[in-house]
Amino acid sequence: MIREHKLALQAYGLAAVLYLAVIVFAILYLLATYLESSFRGTGVAIFMFVCVLLGLHVAWKIRSQRRRIAGSGRPRQAAGAGGRGAEAMRARLAALGVGGTAGGLLEALQAREGGAPRLAGRRAALARARGMEPEPEAPRTGARWLRYGLLLVVVLVMFLPYPYQPGGPLELQPPERQQIHAETAGEVVEVYHKTGDWVAKGTVIAHLASHEQEKNAQVTRDQIAEQDAAVANARVKAQYSEREYERMKTLLASGHVSQKNFDDAEQRAESDRKTLEAARAELEKLRNQLKFFEEDIERTKLVMPIDGRIVTPYFEQKVGAYLKAGDLLAEAQNSREIYAELQVPESDIGDIDVGSKVRIKVWAYANEEFEGTVYSIRTTASESTFGRVIPVLTVIPNPNERLKTGMTGYGKVEAGTKPVAVAFTRAIVRFVVIEMWSWLP
Repeated sequence: MIREHKLALQAYGLAAVLYLAVIVFAILYLLATYLESSFRGTGVAIFMFVCVLLGLHVAWKIRSQRRRIAGSGRPRQAAGAGGRGAEAMRARLAALGVGGTAGGLLEALQAREGGAPRLAGRRAALARARGMEPEPEAPRTGARWLRYGLLLVVVLVMFLPYPYQPGGPLELQPPERQQIHAETAGEVVEVYHKTGDWVAKGTVIAHLASHEQEKNAQVTRDQIAEQDAAVANARVKAQYSEREYERMKTLLASGHVSQKNFDDAEQRAESDRKTLEAARAELEKLRNQLKFFEEDIERTKLVMPIDGRIVTPYFEQKVGAYLKAGDLLAEAQNSREIYAELQVPESDIGDIDVGSKVRIKVWAYANEEFEGTVYSIRTTASESTFGRVIPVLTVIPNPNERLKTGMTGYGKVEAGTKPVAVAFTRAIVRFVVIEMWSWLP
């Protein structure tokens, strides 16, 4: 029966401990969630400080309770009436091997209990029990100076410069991704690269059929050759007519030709000039037409718009496909530089500038840091799970292409140095100067 009661009490005690542990865990979890969402890194530091204080308090309570239990478990002797109490006490002191002074008793207690008694009243009571005056308590100045020293260290640490680095979660995006469209209609007759190839900007990656364009260009070249000859003849004729007109003009002035002959020469010169101008205009027209046809031939060559990789699946199988003008042929991506879009809390955006240095970590390479710079700061805020944020776009060099589009992680932006006290209390200060200010009527 006694054993059953003992088991029941043990079970009840275990259940009570578990229940208390659950309650404490729930309270700490809610507190941690609130502090982290409201004050972020500062909130985490506050939570850890609270946990340390609670742990020290619990340890001190347990230690005190153990000392009480150890003290209450020692054998006691009833003092009785008259001098029996003093005799009993002296017998206990003799059993401990104490003689002479209360200091000997203290040494015995230290040897037996493993440490000095914490209450000076016990020493005085034992000394009086032997009929002696208690020894004066030595001042405990060491512990006091230790506390003052620790306090001074904490104050000095609060004024040390601290590299303030606001940041937020990130997602990697390609900095350059361009589509390659057909500029003219035609059939793909040649493909010079395959999916995944790294291709330099300006390199021809595919060729469309250009038979019609080349035919038109050749016909125009022939016409230009004919027109060149026509212009040359018109030029010779216009030059001759101009010289004849000048000669007739001189003869008319001297009276050796009639007015009619002069007028005819003038008309011929004017007509030949107009013929030459028309021939030249036609030649210019044909040259412009040839330029258009040659550009049309060039448009059948599809070139890489950027330095990057061809990311279109099965690009090498595009041969034979017919493309209309504007149809998509391929996509190119430069992943040797990659964008990281940081979701920075709006409260920290004032410390970030374009060109600031950035350090990021991604989940795929948790032990490595990648550096870059702030490229741009968006002009509008958006909602997130931890409050309103402003996207900050950063450029990260990626020469080995280890960072992939879509990876996630966390990034920090260098924002100068601030005293430790300022860096870790910014969230609290903002809460006071904004949230509490809003409570005032």
